[in-house]
Amino acid sequence: MRLLIPMSLAAFLATLCMGAAQTALPHGPGQSNPAGTPGGTREAAPGVPAPRQPNQADRTFLRAATMAGTAEVEFSQLAGRMSKNQGVKEFAQRMVRDHQDANKRVGVLAKNAGLPPLQGLDPDHKAVHDRLSKLQGIAFDRGYIESQIVDHQTMAQLLEYEIGSGQDKESKDLAAELLPSILDHLQAADVVLASLTGSTTKQP
Repeated sequence: MRLLIPMSLAAFLATLCMGAAQTALPHGPGQSNPAGTPGGTREAAPGVPAPRQPNQADRTFLRAATMAGTAEVEFSQLAGRMSKNQGVKEFAQRMVRDHQDANKRVGVLAKNAGLPPLQGLDPDHKAVHDRLSKLQGIAFDRGYIESQIVDHQTMAQLLEYEIGSGQDKESKDLAAELLPSILDHLQAADVVLASLTGSTTKQP
């Protein structure tokens, strides 16, 4: 079966370093612009951004996390309705519960950063959702779990990037808090896949 791969998060990851580099020039005499802080950013001291001043990495993280979190809930609600496999249904219920909670916290930070609210699924996740909705039985179960593995692998990379390159303390702290949960989700998805196929994926 062909793996269903959402591409939007991968595309976001490809822009992270480029976005930070484009705005890494000093914005005033003797002042630095840490990791892509926009010009005009409020500062606690020269070259030191005031609290809650996100840089490019923070904004990219919040946009991508919003997209991924929304997709996790939508995909898992679909699995709850369509799957007849108890292991898949239990995994999906856990994803809905955990990601709804995380989405609320990401949403607060995204609002504080001035990012517009997300209206439904992004185009790439919507295409995958539409393809999944046309599958049945084991084909659906495998497609759903494989898409979960891909998204969680990508999200783990995104969280690690935010932890290392973000500027906003609240965003960095949230990324550090969420990373163990995302890795645990990834391991759980791999276990479910093994029960469906007798094989596992290679963890990053």
